[in-house]
Amino acid sequence: MTDALHPDHLRLGDRVGPWRIVRVLGRGGSSRVFKVERDGYPYTLKMALRPLSEFKEGLSEEQYAEEMSAYRQLAREAAALFTYSSHPNLLRVYAVDFWPNPHRGYAFLVTDYVDGDTWHERRWRKPFHAAGLVDTFSAVVRTVGVLHARGVYHRDLKAENLLIRRADGRPFLIDFGTVRLPGALTQTMGVPEGVLHLLPPELIAYTRTNAHERGEPFRGGVPADLYALGVLLYQALTHLHPFDPELPDKELVAAIATVPPPRPTSSIPWCRAPSATSP
Repeated sequence: MTDALHPDHLRLGDRVGPWRIVRVLGRGGSSRVFKVERDGYPYTLKMALRPLSEFKEGLSEEQYAEEMSAYRQLAREAAALFTYSSHPNLLRVYAVDFWPNPHRGYAFLVTDYVDGDTWHERRWRKPFHAAGLVDTFSAVVRTVGVLHARGVYHRDLKAENLLIRRADGRPFLIDFGTVRLPGALTQTMGVPEGVLHLLPPELIAYTRTNAHERGEPFRGGVPADLYALGVLLYQALTHLHPFDPELPDKELVAAIATVPPPRPTSSIPWCRAPSATSP
C-alpha cells in the first residue's frame, strides 16, 4: 500500500474525497486547516498532521502516542460540535473521515466555513463601539455558558479561536481540540498548551505545587474559561494586555499570580472622570 501524502503536500485544486482544496487557512502545531468547496459551497477542513496507522507494530511508543493524540484532538472537537450542532455560535459538522483511507490515513473534520476575522483582527480593523461590543461579547459569554451548563469546557479561549463573521458580526467559537467533555480528562496534566500571558492564576498556582507529579490533573474548568473571556474583554476595552507579554517568563508568572491588572476604566476615555477644568 502506498503511504498517504503529508497534508502539507496538498495543493490548491487537490481533492480530499469530494472536498476540493481552495485555500490554506491555518497551520497549527498538530493540524492544517483548509478552505474547501463541494458542489459550489464553501466549508472548512481541518486535518491532523500525524496519520493513524492500522497497526501499532513497528511504531515506537512516542510515535504511537503522537498519532493517537492528533486523532483524539479531532475526535474531541467533533464530539463537542456534534452535541451542539444547532447552536448559532458554533460550527456545524459535515464529515469526519480519514484521508486517503481509514486504515492508514490522516483524520480530518469538515465544518462550516466562516468568512470572518479573529477577535483581534475585528477590533483592529473596525473598533467596536460600546453597544456593538456588548452585543457581540454577550453572545460569546452565553455560548460559553451553554457549554458549561453541560459540563463542557473549551480550555483555549483566545482571540484566534473567536471568529467574527463579516457579513453580520455574528461570533463563532472555534478549535475545540483541547476541550474537556463530561466524564473525560484531556490534555490536563501539567501546563496545557497556550500563551503564557493568557494563563489563569489558578494554573499558575497549580504549577507551583507538585500536584502534577502526583498525577493530579489541572481541571481548567469554569474559572479558566471565565479568566480567558475576561482577558478578551479587557483587550477590547483598553487595547492593552492585562499583563505585559514582553516581561521575562519568571516576572510574568509572578505578576499574574500576585498583581491586579490596571483597572480598564483608567484606559477608556468615556469611563474617565471629568477633570476639574472640563466645561
